[in-house]
Amino acid sequence: MRQRTYRILSVTVVLALGGCGAESGPEPVTPSTTRAADTAVVEDIWDQPSLQSVEPGTYFMDPDLDPETPMRVVYDIEADGWSQWAGGYKPFDGGHVGLSIATVRNLVNDGCTDHSHADPPIGPTVDDLAAALTNLAPFQVSLSPEDVTIYGY
Repeated sequence: MRQRTYRILSVTVVLALGGCGAESGPEPVTPSTTRAADTAVVEDIWDQPSLQSVEPGTYFMDPDLDPETPMRVVYDIEADGWSQWAGGYKPFDGGHVGLSIATVRNLVNDGCTDHSHADPPIGPTVDDLAAALTNLAPFQVSLSPEDVTIYGY
């Protein structure tokens, strides 16, 4: 299951459109907070003040910003010092570390000087995205992309 996220969205949209003829369906769930199975409160990271400190806890974000789709990433911020971002970031002496969660549908032609969309757009697989990022001007990649496993994924 190495298809990019928008392929999943396409299937979801097709399935949703297939049900448009029904007289009624479930209402979309768009809570700003929800409860995980262990009853911990899970907060929407976008409800936090932009670029401001966040408390340790469990957060979620909807990477495609579409409450009609089931996409949701849930993660824990376990230490002080993290701030709100499209995931989270933590400044430290000499720089910062961050986690961004996004839906990637295409790249730009040049990472520094030409931010128009690549034409043709990148392909639909993770391998297509990795290849496109590897070849994105003006950057030079010193190691080829490779499959990794983290936390069983």
